[in-house]
Amino acid sequence: MKNALICIVSLVVISLSANSQTSKWVRYNTQNSNIPDNHVHAIAIESTGVVWLGTDSGLTRFDGVRWKKFEVGFDFQNGSYHENPVRAIAIDKMGNVWVGTDNFLSFFFNSTKFICIPGESKCRADFFELSEYGPVPYKVGSILADQMNNIWIGYSWGIARMSLPQVMDTITKSLLYGYSNKIPLSNLNTLHALQSIYPSNPTAHPIIEDNSGNIWAGFRGLKKIKDEIRDFDLSEAELLPNETPMSLETDQRGNLWIGDLRKGLLKFDGVHLRKMELPDPYLAAGGISDIKVDPRGNIWVGTEWRLLRFDGTSEACIVYDLTNGNTPFDLNSAHDPANNVNAIVFDTNGDIWIGTDDGVVVQKSNVTILNRENSPTSEWVELPGPKRGDAICFASNPDSPDKLFLGTAGEGVFLSTDDGSSWEQINTGLTNLDITSLAYGGQDLFAGTLSEGVFRLINNGTKWYPMGDDSLRNTVAVHGLAASSTYVIQETMWGVYVSTDKGTSWHTIKHDLLSEGHNRVFAISGSNIFTGTSVGVLLLTNSGASWSVENTGIINKRVSSLATNGSSLFAATSGGVLLSTNSGKDWSLATHGLPDTTVTCFAFAGPNIFAGTPNGAFLSKNKGSNWIAVNAGLMERNITSLVVADKYLFAATSDGTIWRRPLSELLK
Repeated sequence: MKNALICIVSLVVISLSANSQTSKWVRYNTQNSNIPDNHVHAIAIESTGVVWLGTDSGLTRFDGVRWKKFEVGFDFQNGSYHENPVRAIAIDKMGNVWVGTDNFLSFFFNSTKFICIPGESKCRADFFELSEYGPVPYKVGSILADQMNNIWIGYSWGIARMSLPQVMDTITKSLLYGYSNKIPLSNLNTLHALQSIYPSNPTAHPIIEDNSGNIWAGFRGLKKIKDEIRDFDLSEAELLPNETPMSLETDQRGNLWIGDLRKGLLKFDGVHLRKMELPDPYLAAGGISDIKVDPRGNIWVGTEWRLLRFDGTSEACIVYDLTNGNTPFDLNSAHDPANNVNAIVFDTNGDIWIGTDDGVVVQKSNVTILNRENSPTSEWVELPGPKRGDAICFASNPDSPDKLFLGTAGEGVFLSTDDGSSWEQINTGLTNLDITSLAYGGQDLFAGTLSEGVFRLINNGTKWYPMGDDSLRNTVAVHGLAASSTYVIQETMWGVYVSTDKGTSWHTIKHDLLSEGHNRVFAISGSNIFTGTSVGVLLLTNSGASWSVENTGIINKRVSSLATNGSSLFAATSGGVLLSTNSGKDWSLATHGLPDTTVTCFAFAGPNIFAGTPNGAFLSKNKGSNWIAVNAGLMERNITSLVVADKYLFAATSDGTIWRRPLSELLK
């Protein structure tokens, strides 16, 4: 081979530890963490820093603190889950997670919207399975979400390309009309030229996108795809005509790096193809599993035996030992799974994540994984919680700021008098421990349950009392609840009910619009009760005898949250946050600075407003005219409940965990 590049080698031995504050390299495996499987085949990282891992046991999500295993492959007809090894992961521009397994391709809706089983590490999300050739399974080895909103798949039958908008449209229709969760991949494929008659090994179908928007794919050789498909002759490197590369990557200078099973590592500058001479040719035995370029232009190469790094300028080579000792490369020595590199990914901080057969190894430039704000003293802190994974909702009485109540799924209600550091169970009298909502009415706390209606805790006491007659207590799930010193209002599957005597008796509210959608969000201001519906905001007066529609200025009328603060009424809709200062008669947008218009909850500290979203917490100091993110240290950002109590802002998240942050740091 002419023009061979010589690799100048030095061996770097890495000291590894888990959760170390001093070590730059950290290994997470089943011995020192809750990662469900040591065989890590694929890695994808969101812009927020959340890491998705593909293992032999399926899909795993890691936020820097918690490991959550996702059930991949739910069969809606049989009502069961499949456990499939995950070989490829990609995240598209909409935040959807694409997962390739040994049997199919799965599409998970926006990664922030998922449900975790309380008390367990398993999670589930809405997803669709893209099938091919009837019941015959197919293996996915690579996935690419390109800059033109296309999804590329390297799978058993070749290379497929799908338009993301078309996929979303197909899935939306399937949801709307209740079709199966299985969608034919062939119906969505817009590239049929790279298909095989017979299935092949999909790990030999790598797909990447270069800086010019060209797609490079391994399929019967090397293909470059833009407006047309172009074949490249690799015979210069003594590759067979249809020999397909195992891995591909482009560097900052436009060079293409190729990993081949027989010939090792190759570099293609667009004209000449050259081979990189490794310090030991057997380092490439088993092939080049992955190639990635770091922000400094260095080329990282994963093999079955070691991790290699080539300097982007001098092309000097460093061989890394990922075990805990000095183990020079020796093909005759026992193969160490810790050095078997399957995947390489860089996060937004420039840190490297390495998937091996002994867990995942991280070279971290800073301690935390998620993006942090500039001030290290202004951070969220995760609280122990009464039972990790159960938190649903908060309640706090401004007249007793030292008392913070927490409603949970399956464990009832808990009270903390030390700002969430410890919790006491307050369940005497509760006959259902699945709490859906909490609300203060004067000095009394009301709790909505999943199957037995509303209960009342009188004047911060220790015993709960059931409210209403048997028709409102037996098998009744409370979907929405609000209270004041004058009213208590609830929604159940039977309708909307109002009480003017603190829940002792209830009367039904009748209005045609109430039957057009669930009314699970309420806000009470003086004698006015507001409810958010799928058709906008309705105002109740005269104890429910009169209703009026208050939608002036509301364009997208589906309301997800309502809250009052003095004379200000805030509504979260599918079109953003709106503000009314005249009891809902007129509304104006108050969304500037909110990257996600989906607001799940509000909380207030004087004139300051906090909004919880699937992308974290946001603060406005001017009635919603401007919002800023306040997410430093918040490892899980899908917020389901917020409350201000004593000197802190508290948040509950979708995985059931509890977080606290000082108001003094937020409002300074």
